[in-house]
Amino acid sequence: MNRIQLVAVGVAVFALAGCGKEATSTAPAKPGTQAPGEKPGENRKLTVKAPGTQNVTRDMTTEFSVSVDRDNFAGPIDIELRDLPKGVSIVTKEMTIPAGKDSLTVTVKAAPDAPVIENHAVKVAARAKDMPEAVTDFKLDVKAKS
Repeated sequence: MNRIQLVAVGVAVFALAGCGKEATSTAPAKPGTQAPGEKPGENRKLTVKAPGTQNVTRDMTTEFSVSVDRDNFAGPIDIELRDLPKGVSIVTKEMTIPAGKDSLTVTVKAAPDAPVIENHAVKVAARAKDMPEAVTDFKLDVKAKS
């Protein structure tokens, strides 16, 4: 393969494997309630970004990052994972992205008897005060222990 073909293949692999989905919610500014850095009269926007496909092996944990983009607000953002596969639980105790931060490392664990599954859709919901939640999803595979 020539150099251009290698670059094209690399970009395609990154696009298919490493990129997650995102979802955005917006809310109007609330007069008189702006926190530092917020612009009066401008809409607030929250975008949550799920990881790409993740794998967890039975009786083990895996970590991944959930990130957000904020426009015109700085408060904390609660993160929730929904529809985890049977036998998979959240290990992370604090599921809130603090004010001024933009990501959260989440750890999940698969039980020793968790059913093996591929492409299970897990929803990621992000909620900030006085804003509708933003929900996206990612795929989670539960693998057998080798």
